[in-house]
Amino acid sequence: MDFIFIFEFLIVLNSLMTLYVVSSSGLKSALISEFRNLKINRNQFKEFLNLRLYFGLQEIVTALYTQAGLLILFYFLDKETYGYYRALFVIIAPIMMVSVAISQVVLKYLKSIPKHKIVYLFRKTILYTIGFGVLISISLSLLKEYLFDFIKIETNETTQVAFIIIIVVILLRFLFFNYEVLLVVFDKQKERFLITLTAVAISSLSIFFLLPEYGLIGAVSTNLISNAIVAIGLITISESYLKNKA
Repeated sequence: MDFIFIFEFLIVLNSLMTLYVVSSSGLKSALISEFRNLKINRNQFKEFLNLRLYFGLQEIVTALYTQAGLLILFYFLDKETYGYYRALFVIIAPIMMVSVAISQVVLKYLKSIPKHKIVYLFRKTILYTIGFGVLISISLSLLKEYLFDFIKIETNETTQVAFIIIIVVILLRFLFFNYEVLLVVFDKQKERFLITLTAVAISSLSIFFLLPEYGLIGAVSTNLISNAIVAIGLITISESYLKNKA
């Protein structure tokens, strides 16, 4: 109940602060004025939706292939195994945030360079990011015992194998996010969306085949499958565009 009260208090406080900022800064009148002056016909609206459609859908399927396992596996794993699964992803979550941050820097960089130089500079960028991913993976491997103790995971053969799979997922992530960014630069959002959607579908189906027999290893393997599919799809399509640019 104390936590509920704190969250309710924070929500009310943020709402009041938002209202205060809007009313005191003149933002309210500016927004009303812009809304009244906004004129858009059906064709413009349709064109806008077509331009932004795959950006929105991409956010949905990306959330699914990265987070669906946490939701679905809750109903298939026993409490101890599911706890181990979540604990292992305590390791991977901050690494994923680092890769997302780097991808935004890479995106801005690739958009700013001349198109005729993009192949050479993209290859150079890949070397840097993969090198960084390898460095992180080695560091995690060296700190494995400390990490297991920190997140309260028992060290046994199953958790050791699951940890290796997590390391491979991290390496894949640092490989394919470069290609994901490249498709954004080439304005190939539809292809990017279809690849991720395929990964979500196949990894979700794999849950029913892997979990009954392999437990924790099967659970983390579903993440490996989804990331491997995304990596293969993005690299294949991106390389075909790079050949045309070379």
